[in-house]
Amino acid sequence: MNFIVEATVKAIKHIYQTDIAPADISLQETRKEFEGQVTIVTFPFTKFSKRPPEQTGNEIGEYLKNELKEVSAFNVIFKYLFVRHVLDQPTIHRNFARYICRF
Repeated sequence: MNFIVEATVKAIKHIYQTDIAPADISLQETRKEFEGQVTIVTFPFTKFSKRPPEQTGNEIGEYLKNELKEVSAFNVIFKYLFVRHVLDQPTIHRNFARYICRF
């Protein structure tokens, strides 16, 4: 299991007082037209957050940004939370995303 998934599980426990399995988190490499290296689908979390996907994504994104030194920024579009890593080089970003999305 990787650190983004672990931190997302902790975020959901902390923010929504809900336990979820790491397998319940859909982690994908972010498409080139969006900023970030990793995408988390937030829509499944709305059933216990009782909030719209955008708000749920912003809450989880804030938690990740505050708790993980590796996360430099995030962006939410509808049900997608795009997470940006602190590394600067695009090649490193893509390699990082491929590495963590294989878990």
